[in-house]
Amino acid sequence: MYICININGMKTSRIGLRTSKTDIMNLEKAAKRLHKQTGEKQNTSKTIRTAVELAANQEPELFFCNRVALRQVDTNIEAGRAMLQTIIDQCQTIGVPVSIDEIQSWYGFGRSNLMVKNTEAIREMLMSKLFDVQRIKYPGLQFSRDNVLIPDLTELMEAAGKLIYIPEVAYREVGVCWNCYQVADGKVIILPEQTELIKNQFRAYATTPEQRAKLARAKTLCRALDAFVGDKDVQPEKLNIIGLCYFDPESGRYEPSDQYIKFGLTPKFKL
Repeated sequence: MYICININGMKTSRIGLRTSKTDIMNLEKAAKRLHKQTGEKQNTSKTIRTAVELAANQEPELFFCNRVALRQVDTNIEAGRAMLQTIIDQCQTIGVPVSIDEIQSWYGFGRSNLMVKNTEAIREMLMSKLFDVQRIKYPGLQFSRDNVLIPDLTELMEAAGKLIYIPEVAYREVGVCWNCYQVADGKVIILPEQTELIKNQFRAYATTPEQRAKLARAKTLCRALDAFVGDKDVQPEKLNIIGLCYFDPESGRYEPSDQYIKFGLTPKFKL
């Protein structure tokens, strides 16, 4: 089926859409739902325009954040920046530049060897880089890797070994958040957008109409429970409803739980 939609009521401004049977069924369902919500009958064009407007204007609504974990992320990333800067400085002293990706390749990433430095990998990379530096510096001479003089790497190895002690986040060993850094003019810079992606692991958003409806109900309950905050006869934590709402001592009020909003409280069993 082919649908043509007038834009702003203008016959000369149209959009053509090819639709399947499933598309038509979804349009009919949406039209019925909008009719119940607004009381106005919906034709195809009006239904599509309303759906597009909702998709364009409804931003995800933040309703939960683990503030402690967010602060720990900041601590982790700043500690990582300082540690990486020390490694970068040591490599510059030796005379070879290294990137964040190259430093990352020095470390294990599995559960048993997370952030454990590979001494041989570090030595091998530096030898290769120094070999290239010498060949460029003395183009007329023939060199072999055996001729490369490796400087004292004690301080570099010590700096590299400290990354294993980077602070945990939410009681988890997360290691270095490598994607949150880049090197510019020998300085390690934190990338804010990548940092926010890490932080979003500790935030929850209501995105669908169902989640927004649940959030509205949970907020109503939370605001009612706020009346007990400050009551000497009631400990706020005693009124927590597991999975639905909880008292947040940092905000000083009750907040909706992400479990109810995102997943619901009734287990869904598959037969």
